[in-house]
Amino acid sequence: MSARSKSINAEPPQPSIVLLEEYDALAAAISSALKKFAPQHSAVVARSLSELEKLADDLTPELFIFDVDPPWSGLTNLLDQVRDSHPRSRALVIGGPIPSEIAAARGSSGALQFIEKPFELAAFGAAVQALLGPRAESRGTLRVLGAIDAMLLQCASNVSVILEIRSRSRTGEIEIAAGQVVHAETGKIKGEEALAEILTWPKPRLSERKMFGSAQRTFFFR
Repeated sequence: MSARSKSINAEPPQPSIVLLEEYDALAAAISSALKKFAPQHSAVVARSLSELEKLADDLTPELFIFDVDPPWSGLTNLLDQVRDSHPRSRALVIGGPIPSEIAAARGSSGALQFIEKPFELAAFGAAVQALLGPRAESRGTLRVLGAIDAMLLQCASNVSVILEIRSRSRTGEIEIAAGQVVHAETGKIKGEEALAEILTWPKPRLSERKMFGSAQRTFFFR
């Protein structure tokens, strides 16, 4: 059989889901749920950010699922890279509560969708199925990952970090203390005015660094 015939007759690769999960019991439970709610997809578990990066390169997942309870230091930086390499993928974050005011304003068009722990199995299944196949067309992909997604990710992770945002010649910072958005600044602008401006910047580059000492508090979102 010619190489051309083999190529024509080869089955397309099975679509995949990559789950970032630290705990074995949760990895097994979520993987089992994915067999029920996404039977056409293969589910693979990453135990670290480096393993996630490798699996993403090998599989080109249709969906990423990140369990951020407990949090992963450096996840923002990795997502900034994955946005470039997998712009058509979608992502679901499992974690703590996110600011309802900001989440409502963003709607379902963001790059990251969220489900809060603890959750009902049916709610998890609905969230997964909404991000797969034709039903996902109204949902954002990692292509549109922006500052608001990174900010909500840190809130769901319940961490204290400083997000660094760069867009063209502009730079800004958003401070999150124990999952609460408390400060933002860009240039001489601070507080809610700075946050509102930063969140409009197109195609920002995103990174995070640990917060040392007490956070500045110019406003409060929870």
